[in-house]
Amino acid sequence: MYNLYIFEDESSYSDKIVAILKEFENNTTDFSICKCIAVNRSFLEAFESIEMTMDRKNIYILDITLDDTVNGFQIAQKIRTFDADGYIIFLTSRAELTGNVFEYHLKPLNFIIKFSSSCKEQLYDSLKQIVFEQTLLEETTHNSNTNTPVESLSYTYKNMLYKINYDDILYIETHGLKRYLNIHTSSDIYNCPMSLKEMLNVLPKHFMRCHKSYILNTTHISKLDLSPPQCNAYLSDNKQCPVSKVYVRPILETL
Repeated sequence: MYNLYIFEDESSYSDKIVAILKEFENNTTDFSICKCIAVNRSFLEAFESIEMTMDRKNIYILDITLDDTVNGFQIAQKIRTFDADGYIIFLTSRAELTGNVFEYHLKPLNFIIKFSSSCKEQLYDSLKQIVFEQTLLEETTHNSNTNTPVESLSYTYKNMLYKINYDDILYIETHGLKRYLNIHTSSDIYNCPMSLKEMLNVLPKHFMRCHKSYILNTTHISKLDLSPPQCNAYLSDNKQCPVSKVYVRPILETL
């Protein structure tokens, strides 16, 4: 379950945000709202009076331009003094302030422009990313506590929960879109909302980076073609995966 805190100076717009959150909750099995608080004025005073609990994962949706006493960046700084792992999403019309996010070292999940045609979609994508990360964390924690080896990759994408056995994965490649991957099995291709770096952090050790855009399941390698100019790994069903020269030696050492 999640606690949600919305800091937005336009009450009508905060109502729209709440409606989107409720809609997402109704359409997503792994997303349940415990508490949803919208603040539309006296932001600093309200922030200090809100009892923000750490018993559940917190999501903060912040406008940047609030009032004369405080802005969204300052609210986010205060949040980070007691909640290092909460999810911060900036939702603002001030597109020119995008670069300022990095100056404050706030670790925001997303920076979404209000009233843009993709605003709702981006907010949905952010919520899906949160659900994915929490599902993965819970599964990892459970298996760690029970000493049970993880045998499959689980994630949520477009309101669907996927569970793919590691043994079925041949290779993984970047989708062409930021933070999206294609997972190749012998029978299908699955989309996944992760980066290659994030994926490597959750995969078993027999999955290795073989190219700037590919991860390879080394247990499926039947042969390596080292002929220039492009090295290739041959996998099950004669599928091929490119291997950059810099990764050839580490992969050979696993075979």
